[in-house]
Amino acid sequence: MRLNMVAIQKLQMTENYISSELTLRPYHLEAIRALQNALRYEKRLLLSIAVGLGRMILFMAICKMFLNEGCARKILILTDLRSSEDQILHVFKEYLGNYWTERFQANNDCWRQASIVISTIQRFSYNSQYQSVVNTSDFDLVVFQDWTIYSNINEEIGNYFDALALGIMQSTSQLIMKNKEHELLGTYKFFHGIHYEYSLRDAVKDGLISYKAVKHIYPVHSDSLTDASQRLKKVLKKFDNTLEVKLEKSDIEDLSSKLLVVNDFLKYQNLLEVCK
Repeated sequence: MRLNMVAIQKLQMTENYISSELTLRPYHLEAIRALQNALRYEKRLLLSIAVGLGRMILFMAICKMFLNEGCARKILILTDLRSSEDQILHVFKEYLGNYWTERFQANNDCWRQASIVISTIQRFSYNSQYQSVVNTSDFDLVVFQDWTIYSNINEEIGNYFDALALGIMQSTSQLIMKNKEHELLGTYKFFHGIHYEYSLRDAVKDGLISYKAVKHIYPVHSDSLTDASQRLKKVLKKFDNTLEVKLEKSDIEDLSSKLLVVNDFLKYQNLLEVCK
C-alpha cells in the first residue's frame, strides 16, 4: 500500500469537491474529516449513515480523495445487489469520468486496467475465486457498501487484502431487530467501533427532514420498541467498555421505527422472488 496519507489528511474538502452539480452536505464533510483523523491510527474504518441521506455521494467523494490526493492505484467497491452495482457504475462514470471504472469478472482481465473496480459480493467471493485471480496488494482501498449484509464474507475479504477497508452501514438497531447481534459484535470487533455516525434523528434535529414526515413514513409500534430496547441492553452488555457505546431511548425509537419499513420491504422482495 503506497498511499500519500499526508495529502489525504491535509485535504480541506469543500461541498463541490466531486463536481459543481453534486453538493456534499455538512454531515458528509464531517464524516470525511472523521475518516481523515482516524487514518492516523486505523486501517479499518466504519461509517454509519442513515438510508436516504446520500451514502453513495459520500463514498464517491472518498474514492476521488484517495485517487486524486492519495495517489491510490486501484479501489475495489463491493455491494450486495446487482442493481446497486449498475447504479454505482453509472454514477461513477458520469461524475468520476477521469477514472476508468469497470466491473470485476474473474475470467476477464479488463478490470486490471481500471482505477475503480465494482462487483457484487456474491460474484467476487464465489468459490473464493478472488484468491486465485487477485493479489493481496492489487487494491489500496476496499469499500464495502453495506458491510452488515454479508459480514462474515466481507471480513474474510477484508483480511485477505493488504489495503484500507472502509465499511458503510445503516444503524446498529437494524441488526438488533433482525436478531443479528453476532454480526453487530463482529463488525465492531473488525473495525474497532464506529468512526462516524449520522442517524435519521440527526437529520431531523438538523432540519433536513420533517419530524412529522418521519413519523408518517416510519410509524412506531410500542411492542417493537420494547423488543428493540431489550435487545439493545442485551447486546451492549457484551460490548467492551472502551467502545463507549451510548444509545438513548429516543435513538432506539427512531431507528426501530425505520426498521419496520425495512423488514416489510424485505418480506415483499422475498415474495417477488417466490412468484418468479
